[in-house]
Amino acid sequence: MRRVGELEDRQLLALIGLLRLVVRLDGAATAPELAAVDALAVEIGRERFSVLLEQSARELQNDEDVHLVAIGVEDPDARALIFATLFDIAAADSILAPESSLLEWLRQQWSLKPGAGPYRG
Repeated sequence: MRRVGELEDRQLLALIGLLRLVVRLDGAATAPELAAVDALAVEIGRERFSVLLEQSARELQNDEDVHLVAIGVEDPDARALIFATLFDIAAADSILAPESSLLEWLRQQWSLKPGAGPYRG
């Protein structure tokens, strides 16, 4: 199984765009979420994470843009890894209804089954 830092840039762009949505849907980033995001930045590499975060802010202007880049992720292993990463970050505090809706949408779009691969939801 690949690690997050081994994902291609376009896959990471989808992850970071979805991550921005998760944080926004939560209303504010909590300390546990920030710690999880910081750990993700370390795993990806802080400089690469920063570049992709800026690219995400520039290219993914709205929810639809994020959804389109997410749908464009075709590799099943990358999908499962991105989903598990988002789930873990959302679960760092508590998963609110809007976050749960986004995760469920993503699970359906990517045809992920509960318990398959690294998916823990």
